[in-house]
Amino acid sequence: MKRTKEKIRLNLLAVVVEPEHDCALINLNNFSFIGYDLLDQYYCTSALTNCGGFDETFLPADLNNLGLIEDYKKAYEIKEKLYQNNPYEEHADTNVIAVWRHQVIGH
Repeated sequence: MKRTKEKIRLNLLAVVVEPEHDCALINLNNFSFIGYDLLDQYYCTSALTNCGGFDETFLPADLNNLGLIEDYKKAYEIKEKLYQNNPYEEHADTNVIAVWRHQVIGH
């Protein structure tokens, strides 16, 4: 936090890569669970919001207001279908990332 110049426009996140269980009920002090993202194998690009759409696999209506998937099983179903439907697209080979956002910092 000391290295962050502008503290008004940031989010402090806690994440779990490839969770083995539903994370929605995991309580972290001062954090709120906000959903699951699907990041490419480089951990750089969200297949959900930064790839221009994979309409054959999921639609914007499948995402919450933060552009994330709320349901654990659905996140893994979309991950599997995404790769099956787009085997040659590098951003379709994804990691499921559970995400919590700090309730105070950055708000």
